[in-house]
Amino acid sequence: MTDDFLTSIAQAAEVKDIDKWNSDRESQKWASILSRNKRQATGFGFTGTPSILVEGPGGRKTFAAIPSVSQIEAAVKAVE
Repeated sequence: MTDDFLTSIAQAAEVKDIDKWNSDRESQKWASILSRNKRQATGFGFTGTPSILVEGPGGRKTFAAIPSVSQIEAAVKAVE
């Protein structure tokens, strides 16, 4: 994604202060959070979006592609 593309999304969402939005988006405070999220996603076997994680007391089920409703329901039951 390019900066122009992200800015156009913010404008379409009627973000009031685009300069602040861009400044906040580019802040290094997000680097550690995004790095951790990427490591976790890789650990789950996710390679892109969408990716879905169903987690509960009985374990964890992951989907690296769009699952059907019945697959999600089965995953929820399996981790309850």
